[in-house]
Amino acid sequence: MILVDDLKTPVPIFDKTLCIILETSSGNYQHLYCVDRVLTGVERHHIQKVLAARFGGDPGATGGAQPHRVPGSTNYKKGRDLFVCRLAGTVSFMDGGKPLKVDNILRETPVEVPADQLIQMEQQEQACKKVAQRPRARGIIVPPGAGGGDASASGKDWRNSIIEAAALRAGGLDASEVTNQVKKMLLESARRRGKNDAIYYANRTVLKLTKDGHL
Repeated sequence: MILVDDLKTPVPIFDKTLCIILETSSGNYQHLYCVDRVLTGVERHHIQKVLAARFGGDPGATGGAQPHRVPGSTNYKKGRDLFVCRLAGTVSFMDGGKPLKVDNILRETPVEVPADQLIQMEQQEQACKKVAQRPRARGIIVPPGAGGGDASASGKDWRNSIIEAAALRAGGLDASEVTNQVKKMLLESARRRGKNDAIYYANRTVLKLTKDGHL
């Protein structure tokens, strides 16, 4: 799968090619295309760089392990008005779609990748693999109480905890496992910020989340 980010059209840029088109904010689209073979991070970066230049995509969203949005997720970027990502179109096998042949694209204008960026790409790929192993539900919609509001670190922890709990529950974890995972996430966040009362902070937040019906 490859990504071409920040295009201004929901129309596929390749004819009869397996793809998913996501509207990530009003009039902005992410295009995801199935490819005909497994790619390394460097190859994926090269292809996405070439296609971003060719079709006017975002040249900064071409990493070898580039994240993308999913339908039902909320865009919290400034000026996006909490836009909820939606599926804008697909081309499937039933539509006559085929995987994109990538070897010709790879032969176009080699992209020089610095050594430190290669290391960063490898780290991103490993991080993505770890995230993929965690139980997640498909198409999670941001639950009530998780949108907007307090922009402080604790406010972000609160929103992230609600979203994480909803995703873990939908992924099949029981209540005690969900609570443990959320508490662990809160502890890690508090310790990263250097809070001396990290354990108390995590326990207090979990109690309030439970009281408000989020856990």
